[in-house]
Amino acid sequence: TITGYAMDGTNGGLNLNGGTFNATSTVLNGTSQNNNLGAKVGGVITVSQGNLSLSGTANRVNAAPDVTGVVSDGTLSITVSSGTLNVTGKVNDTANNPTNAGTTRGLNLVNTTLNATEVSLSGEVAGGRDGTG
Repeated sequence: TITGYAMDGTNGGLNLNGGTFNATSTVLNGTSQNNNLGAKVGGVITVSQGNLSLSGTANRVNAAPDVTGVVSDGTLSITVSSGTLNVTGKVNDTANNPTNAGTTRGLNLVNTTLNATEVSLSGEVAGGRDGTG
């Protein structure tokens, strides 16, 4: 398990650029307490054994733009050789401020390739106004 935490994670509470993991269960988790990005992940990630859970949480506390739970950084490729891939992004929007709320996202996986036996994706914006999962 790798956990990253930031008060104001402009580069993510967890910032990961590639890696190879070989464990029964790999868990990657990032949290940004005050806006910005929960987890920012790029490069090539390979899980040669077991499952991978990737999660990111960001708390939007004002009119900040682009607050995101999990975001891909450039090109992202995740391969889980013989297991399950779970990616969960969440933004807790306590700002209740419509300014820039439309840029708030649970997941933003542009230019991403996912390969696994099973894949589960979940994006959520809780509270606030006009964000997208």
